[in-house]
Amino acid sequence: MPLLGSTATASHPRWEKWKEISADRWKHLIPTLVRPFMRWCQETSYGRHKGSQHTIPLNCKCGKSARHVEVTAVYTTVRLEHHSLMYCECCPLALTLVAMGLFPASPIRPSIAFSLSHLLFASKLFIYISPNITAWCSTISSNLVEKGFTPSATMSKLITPGALI
Repeated sequence: MPLLGSTATASHPRWEKWKEISADRWKHLIPTLVRPFMRWCQETSYGRHKGSQHTIPLNCKCGKSARHVEVTAVYTTVRLEHHSLMYCECCPLALTLVAMGLFPASPIRPSIAFSLSHLLFASKLFIYISPNITAWCSTISSNLVEKGFTPSATMSKLITPGALI
């Protein structure tokens, strides 16, 4: 049995077709998530405050019966929460998840979603990353300041880049 990512698995026709379909779905979905994401950023001050928990489709006006889905959310504080959500086919579940501050792991019927705050933290980490403690300290410091925390003088000395070297 070939290992995942090996050429035998990667070149399998069914796998290639699935990757193509998935990429196409993300390509169409991502632009629709921009406004809910910007709304979440404004409503929560980029995750500093807890926003409202939308549990119905944001733009549904079709009148069709809603579907039920269970989604596990992964948060920055390394906790998992299980959400039971209702959605409609005319309004992607991803829109509801983004309004709740979560990003879906798949474009169609996601079963897991990640905290937008967690993803913003990770993106900030990659801005500062280098193979040493300075990147970690800079990221933590920047993230705390962005969330509205003011580090004490003692804490500032601990998280100042280069202070631990």
